[in-house]
Amino acid sequence: MEHVDPSNRYDLYCHFPNEERLYENVKITALRTLEDIPKRSRSLIGALVEIETTDGTRVMIPKFHIHTICEHGAKAAYKVLKSWPTGGNPPTGGLGP
Repeated sequence: MEHVDPSNRYDLYCHFPNEERLYENVKITALRTLEDIPKRSRSLIGALVEIETTDGTRVMIPKFHIHTICEHGAKAAYKVLKSWPTGGNPPTGGLGP
């Protein structure tokens, strides 16, 4: 498994209640927690991703809000498999065929 390169700049797509955010051209500087994590634990529930903007401002974002990371300026190719009305819930039965 490779780590994120802290010297690269990325675009982070994040989902927050009532809004979708794009943090453009940021460096990922650290993964932080508010409590001690045992060395053997791989669980980072509640972890925060620290990013640095182009003007040097540092911001911490809950890691579970980030849904896509790509190198700055890259356009990720994807295909929409299913969708549902805005504000609605996924159809019952999940996302399978």
